Amino acid sequence: MRLIRLLICLIAVPILSACESLDKIVWSPDGSKVAVLADSGIKFGDAQGTLSQSTSIKAKLFRWLPDGKRAVVVIEKTGCTWAEMKPLLSKAEVDKAISDSEEVWNFHGTMAQLDQRFSKQNGSSDFVMPYLESKYGRPALIKKLNELNTKISPSELTEIGGFYSTYSVQLITVQEKIESGPVLLRSASEIADLRVSPKGDMVLVSEDKGSKGCDLYLAFIGGQRPAKWLESGNASYPDWNADGTQIIFVQANRPITEEGSTNGTVPLGMIMTCHLDYTGGTLTQRSGSVLGWLPFSQETRLRTLPNGKILFNAELTELPCTDESFKKKGSLYELSPDGKTLEKIESKGDPLGNDLSHFEINKAGTKVVVASNTGAVTLLDLETGAVNTVEKISKDATGSELKFNPSWRNEDEMCFSHRSGPSQFEVVLQSVSKQDSRVISSKWPVQEMKILGN
Repeated sequence: MRLIRLLICLIAVPILSACESLDKIVWSPDGSKVAVLADSGIKFGDAQGTLSQSTSIKAKLFRWLPDGKRAVVVIEKTGCTWAEMKPLLSKAEVDKAISDSEEVWNFHGTMAQLDQRFSKQNGSSDFVMPYLESKYGRPALIKKLNELNTKISPSELTEIGGFYSTYSVQLITVQEKIESGPVLLRSASEIADLRVSPKGDMVLVSEDKGSKGCDLYLAFIGGQRPAKWLESGNASYPDWNADGTQIIFVQANRPITEEGSTNGTVPLGMIMTCHLDYTGGTLTQRSGSVLGWLPFSQETRLRTLPNGKILFNAELTELPCTDESFKKKGSLYELSPDGKTLEKIESKGDPLGNDLSHFEINKAGTKVVVASNTGAVTLLDLETGAVNTVEKISKDATGSELKFNPSWRNEDEMCFSHRSGPSQFEVVLQSVSKQDSRVISSKWPVQEMKILGN
């Protein structure tokens, strides 16, 4: 559960972001610019991948606006205190953090017993540690954690303290000069995804609430009005419909808990719509309809095609059965805009990549690139169902080889990672129609980019 991960797991391993995005290379809508999320900050290049601009802004996520001159980014601030996090929480979240923290503080027993106690209450708050450190101080917190048999040292607590973060969704301008704009939304929870509306006037923000699913917010470009909460208990990857009049998302039909995922129960997911109209600074919101049902997963990804159809990934489940054969392999499905027609994508040829929650569609909506954690990249033709491998598994592969999610520069050229040596990777642009490729990262600074090395 979340409390155990914070108090034990984070002590034993380096502190890393819980949902580090793999969207490291992002092409502008017209394919003339590329944003590369390097360790030192965002770097910008042209259609050939030649880098010419950089900024010290370290973005967790980057999404271009339709004009290709502006973008929205997610910026993380680490080492935050309870005083910085509290204003970003709802009253219910603050009350639960305080209640759970005091329960931990007044508890006498082992961590396993504490874990069992919180399990019966559907988990603990994610903000126990910063609250306790703020109220009782670091020496007293170390003493309490050691009482719970976590055997934590001051240096280890310092590492955990770096895990407390807040996140900002901010507008930036990318022209001759790169300039920071207004902050559109602040959060004490990680941002799983950003989807800019087709008109470029709003941003759909998916805020990760851990075992509770994701909250959806609507942020407004320019920051003229505060972000608006929309829905709770959703999958991580929602989208806009083709003309920007609706958002489409997957919502669980009951609260999601870690206990549910471990004892075999799976909530039902519903593909939902919500109508939005933002005219003259006024937002009109109207509930839509349920387009379909599926086993809920936070990793379900919805993406709309230019023709209005909806592509999504899901696992096929058939019940009743007498064994675990209902755990079918994940597949891609195509849903009509009105929800009346649902078809499973019947592929042929090579096996489709296994990272279906991060598929990417080309601009024409005819082809889908799918990655595997082995480093392989496959291409699905939506019109024929044919699957071709465009990047094979490397013979030098060790562990996960997925350095970044494949992306499209335009409707014909896709960008992906290629292992060029025992500890070196290249960024490749490949044409689908011409079946030729070129390396664009040969002059990129290897020391500033994890995507280019082990």
